[in-house]
Amino acid sequence: MADIAELLASTALFKSESKKDLGKLAKDVHDRTFAPGTALTDQGKFGSVFTLIADGRASVTVDGVAVGSLGPGEFFGEMALIDGSNVRSATVIADTEVRALMLTQPAFRAFAKSHPKTMWALLEILVKRLREAQDRSD
Repeated sequence: MADIAELLASTALFKSESKKDLGKLAKDVHDRTFAPGTALTDQGKFGSVFTLIADGRASVTVDGVAVGSLGPGEFFGEMALIDGSNVRSATVIADTEVRALMLTQPAFRAFAKSHPKTMWALLEILVKRLREAQDRSD
C-alpha cells in the first residue's frame, strides 16, 4: 500500500508539490476505510472535510440523480472548505470498499493558501466541474 504522501502526489490536485511539502501535509491526513454502501457524505448535510479517494469507487448523486463516480485520485468536499457554507452539494456512496484520505478545513486551507500550484489546480478542477454541471442542466 502506497504511503499517504505518494498517494497525494499521484493526484491532479497535488502533483506539482514537492515530496517534502506533501510529507508535511500527510501528517494532517486522516486515513479511513469505508464499507460498500456507506454514505461518505450526504447532500444538504453539514460537512467540513476534504476527501480524496485513495482506493475504491464511489457513486455521486445530486437530488437523487446519478451524476458520476469517483475513483482513485479524485476528491470531493472542496467547495465547503472554500466558501465556508459547509453544506454538501451531493451525496457520495461507496460502491466498493473505499480508502479515503481526509483533511479538515484548517489543514486544507493552510496548505492551499501557501501552495499556489495546488490552488491553481483546484481552480481548474472546479471550473471543469461547473461546466459539467451546466451541461447536465441544459
